[in-house]
Amino acid sequence: MLLPASDFHDELKDSGENELVFAQFLENKRYPDLAPLVRNGRILHRFEFCCRYDLADWEGFLGLFQGLLRAMDVDGELEWDAWKEKTMNEYKDDVQLKELMDRCATIPN
Repeated sequence: MLLPASDFHDELKDSGENELVFAQFLENKRYPDLAPLVRNGRILHRFEFCCRYDLADWEGFLGLFQGLLRAMDVDGELEWDAWKEKTMNEYKDDVQLKELMDRCATIPN
């Protein structure tokens, strides 16, 4: 509600004036644990969009996902295939990732 759509599509990372005012309001009203959620809301917003995006629009998802990576200042310059290869190699020994990949392999297309 506080994030202008144009800021989202322009991949602006910094909080807007309304977001900062709301975060300050939360701190003033003794909800300091909620203020960082508002201040970091842009990244959370992008993450939520990625999680809920219709993967039938794969190209749209890729753009959104790369926007998330850039917002987090993590591998934002990498295309999907390069990011996936790097990440899979980095976490190749992760037991939970292996279990998830094994489960996905058994799901019919």
